[in-house]
Amino acid sequence: MTSITGNLGVTTVTDGRGSTAGWTVSAISTNFTGPGATTATPTTSTVVSYDSGTPTKTGTVTPGSTGATTIANAATPITAVPVVTGTLASGNDTASFTPSITVSLPASALAGVYTGTVTTSVA
Repeated sequence: MTSITGNLGVTTVTDGRGSTAGWTVSAISTNFTGPGATTATPTTSTVVSYDSGTPTKTGTVTPGSTGATTIANAATPITAVPVVTGTLASGNDTASFTPSITVSLPASALAGVYTGTVTTSVA
């Protein structure tokens, strides 16, 4: 198996509701696909994982990270999964983190461009 990791850039959650409800960031990904032995048989990633790193905060909130979390798996369909939470909130607050994704490919994967879509949401 071959794995490739890349950063997605800084992500900031701003909660201006002035409440104690807290929030959850969830993520999901398609499988990444790239060149295969033929165009009819592209190579597909086996697993995509998301790691938010350690969140920093302003205001009154306790941000938490789930660590490396599987957000796509070729063998098992996955729904969006929590990757960062904001709990014990009070008033307006923000949290920032710099997530990375790791795409795992089969050992037989060919060199080339692999594409997929990572979607994050806040609720």
